[in-house]
Amino acid sequence: MKNTQRHFWVLITLTVSLLLVVGCSRLTSANFDRLKPGMKPDEVRAILGNPSREDASNTLGISTKSWTYKSFGKSAELTFVNDSLVNMEKSGKF
Repeated sequence: MKNTQRHFWVLITLTVSLLLVVGCSRLTSANFDRLKPGMKPDEVRAILGNPSREDASNTLGISTKSWTYKSFGKSAELTFVNDSLVNMEKSGKF
């Protein structure tokens, strides 16, 4: 009986955790549509949260950042040049 109770509570805990993760995704169509060219990285981070991946380079004084967001079958690729959002692409089921 104790094993059955333990398994029940483990299952409940995992289910609630999964629901919280799924429900907390900030990569939504509505949030993506709030992004506008010229936004600063901090403004984008306030809307979408931290990216799944960040790449940066600096060539001849031009700073480029590429951010990738991935969440449950959808993704977004954002490009900043000199800390200004210049390109936004989304794919998957938004």
